[in-house]
Amino acid sequence: MNTHAISFPPVRRTRKILEKEENFVAREEEFRGFWSPSEDKRFTIEEVADKLGSYISENPEKKYRLIIGTDSQENHDGVVFVSAIILHRVGNGGRYFWHRSKREGTMVLRDRIHQEVDFSRRLAEKFEAFFNEWKMNFRGSKTFWPNLEIHVDIGENGATRSLINEIVGMVRAFGFEIKTKPNSYGASTIADRHT
Repeated sequence: MNTHAISFPPVRRTRKILEKEENFVAREEEFRGFWSPSEDKRFTIEEVADKLGSYISENPEKKYRLIIGTDSQENHDGVVFVSAIILHRVGNGGRYFWHRSKREGTMVLRDRIHQEVDFSRRLAEKFEAFFNEWKMNFRGSKTFWPNLEIHVDIGENGATRSLINEIVGMVRAFGFEIKTKPNSYGASTIADRHT
């Protein structure tokens, strides 16, 4: 039983910080409308961050992993991309939210993988900003801040094997930990479930 829950501030101020970043406003449309499998309601990215902060505050001493992964599927009228934001409470389950977007036309596999990674990277940067703001508000707390991982739907087997070095290097250059198949369940299982 948690005897000292932490209350996370809303992330509304963080949005103002992010709006100063180049291209944020132009690309904001891509991340409207997140869904949760446990709630039949559409969430903004700020509401998702608030929900995840509340989840951490329920048990702040636990270890957490924030996982972001994107998968895509080409169909008859375009390419569907699904990004998943997963907060894993290590040893005790987790919560996730997902977002679906669509691009008209076809894309070669390499371009689709790059777009998947770009979606995940931009979401990771937004959540990194949310958590950094929370850290400033709770200096000295015992909260274990999540490790942030990007899960990419590529692996040593199959058509994506030639992209591994390129994609791993790109994600690491942005300062994020990366997981590939078979350890990239955020993209290859959870996001894939909603494509």
